[in-house]
Amino acid sequence: MQRIIHRVFISALILLFAYSGVLAQYGQSGLAASVSPIPQDQPLKATVDTLCGSWHICLRDTSGIKFALLLDDLAGKLVKPPRKFRNATFDPLLDSTNVGEIVFSGKDTAVCFDVYPVNPLDSSYAPLYISDIKGDVIVIDLYYASQRIRRAVLPDLSKRADSITFPITGVGDEVCSTLVYINTTASGAKDFSVNAVSLKRNSGDFTISSVIPAVPSVMKPGDSLKIQVCYNPKKIGNSRDSVIVASDCYPSSTLIKGVGVNPSMLAGDIAFPQVEVDSVKGGSLTIINDGSLAYSLTKSWKLSDTVNFSIDPVSAAQFPVSVNPSNSKTFKIYFHPRSIRKDTARIDWATDIDSKYSFIGKKYSLLIGEGIPDKINDVNTDISGLHSLTIRPNPVSGNFATCVFSSSFSLLHSTISIFDVLGREVMVQGILPGTMEIELPVWNLVNGIYYVRFSDGTSAITQQLEVLR
Repeated sequence: MQRIIHRVFISALILLFAYSGVLAQYGQSGLAASVSPIPQDQPLKATVDTLCGSWHICLRDTSGIKFALLLDDLAGKLVKPPRKFRNATFDPLLDSTNVGEIVFSGKDTAVCFDVYPVNPLDSSYAPLYISDIKGDVIVIDLYYASQRIRRAVLPDLSKRADSITFPITGVGDEVCSTLVYINTTASGAKDFSVNAVSLKRNSGDFTISSVIPAVPSVMKPGDSLKIQVCYNPKKIGNSRDSVIVASDCYPSSTLIKGVGVNPSMLAGDIAFPQVEVDSVKGGSLTIINDGSLAYSLTKSWKLSDTVNFSIDPVSAAQFPVSVNPSNSKTFKIYFHPRSIRKDTARIDWATDIDSKYSFIGKKYSLLIGEGIPDKINDVNTDISGLHSLTIRPNPVSGNFATCVFSSSFSLLHSTISIFDVLGREVMVQGILPGTMEIELPVWNLVNGIYYVRFSDGTSAITQQLEVLR
């Protein structure tokens, strides 16, 4: 939000004294303040108390206090020399939008408020510009000399660390990092006391597994505090929390964040309805990564029925293949039925997904195929070159149909079968060698189309039969 700048009249007398304030001595908290000299006859007065973790400013004025402003005035339009605040903020109850300004009613003759260092591990400068409704002004310079505490993350202690970002982590996995506080002040300087270490939100995704040395403790110059923080995501998505180190005056906050992911495989199924026996039908089968972590399909997949189904060699040559989140891979599957029936098979896909994620997704594909008689090449065709088959009457309305062969045969393992249009075998019986005519019982068949199939074990003849009563 853009800061509201109040343009006020500043008398020459106030400007004259604006730079001659005396800097107060730093207290135990590291806070100090310098107030510009105020003419005796000016009604606007100010006092500053340096508390443990903030400056407490109280104003008095007979005409009414108008506003207090954290100066962001590098051009020097309001006061000389130019001033710009750094690492400081008003009490959020009075400056809820954090624009660096508190606007009063103009009727208040006495007000108090606080200014805070944002990050207690960094020095602060807070030049305050205060005006009453008549245009009288006070300039207060607030200073904070931070404790020389540096944060780092193992193993690289040479770099400053204002936050910890964990690597992308699988749901249920755990990764840990060590946050280190180092007291870099010179020997003989003030000690730094640590009273407690905690998490701000305690959402369950982050834990503090160890603090060395145990707290409360005192960090002398050169000492360090090691805090091991672990990330164990319970869900997919972003997680955030903060490590709070409470000292004598200031809580120091370090942002920690991570992203939880999991692999999830969704293998599709495929069906081949009514494929003629001894023909080949192909189709596409898709495997989707509907998770948030990539995985690989390896070469160790298993197909339960390799007689009636197969994977296209070009597709099989793709393995191993990686499948990224929200992407998919498609493979060619073939059905080549060897008999008139329904066949079912299964492909169990092999992946590099950890076994602990086995309950997520679907890692197998079902293959369903239906073999039916060859209606074009098989009907009225003597495949073996030895026989032909005639059915009479056709259509049949009685209880029997007669099958007549053009010549006798001598094979022992010959059969004649009837199949419905779904490929289901509804009748089968053996045929004795030398038989040239046979009666087929059809009294239990409902009206419809059927297929009568003669097989001698090496070849077959199929003829269509219609039952019509």
